[in-house]
Amino acid sequence: CYFGGKTCKCKTTLRGRIVIITGASSGIGRELAVLLAQRGAHVVLACRSVLQARELCQHIVKNSRGASNATLTILYLDLNSFKSIRNFVKQLNELGGNLYALVNNAGVFYHPKSKTEDGFDVTFQTNYLGPFLLTYLLLDNLKKSGDGRIINVVSEAHRIPKCLNVFDDYEEESYDYFHVYGISKLCLVLHTHHLSKILQGTGVTVNSVDPGNVETRIYRNFPFLSNPILYALQKPIRLLVVKTPWEGAQGILHAVLSPSLKSTSGKYFSNLKEIEPSPLATSDSLASRLWESSLSWCNLNQ
Repeated sequence: CYFGGKTCKCKTTLRGRIVIITGASSGIGRELAVLLAQRGAHVVLACRSVLQARELCQHIVKNSRGASNATLTILYLDLNSFKSIRNFVKQLNELGGNLYALVNNAGVFYHPKSKTEDGFDVTFQTNYLGPFLLTYLLLDNLKKSGDGRIINVVSEAHRIPKCLNVFDDYEEESYDYFHVYGISKLCLVLHTHHLSKILQGTGVTVNSVDPGNVETRIYRNFPFLSNPILYALQKPIRLLVVKTPWEGAQGILHAVLSPSLKSTSGKYFSNLKEIEPSPLATSDSLASRLWESSLSWCNLNQ
């Protein structure tokens, strides 16, 4: 990409420290897994496509410089299933060791209207509610490390909603893909804001990172991309303005590694710089109400 943005220059090595990456089998997650393996991390590839994850592990072992000291673990995770999330956490805890970083990277965009087995919109649960539950269940493990980090991969689309109503039951004909996606990402930024306050004094930080417009499978449901003629016409433009997954992973890598961010929490980063999210995303009252609702939705307040 001509406007690929900054590159993470941090030389920090992780030497066996455990890092979970959701959606690690493709796109940004795949590139991040390679980059962290090269720094000696114990990378947990949390994804639905176990076959793709196995192929990635083989690629890392054969082709990645410095990855000989890394440990790679594949664990199945489907964010559209609370049962799958809880089972993942159980398996992760059985591995032993303290969790250093959780990267909530997996996401969907332009997904047809449908419900998960838990009764929530697929986009909403994949992009927000699933990561919320996963993060909540891993907090004790993260606290044990003393300097744990949570990175929520977000989007500028969080600025689309002008109010937050996650109770909307959109009709099929009025289902706005962009709005629903924006709501899910706004919730994730609000989660970062509120959780940072809860985690004060624990040594665990949480930050939002916007990787920018990246060429990944998140666009796979876009109608015009499935049309070979339209795809060919727009490809030259996309090559100029759309980042590669490797370029998109740089800001997340920086958030995981940088010593300068050890005490930084509750912030929003884009292109390796801290910027202000939307005013709605820093509303204390809204974030608090969302937190309480999310606990209820995930059956965590019983």
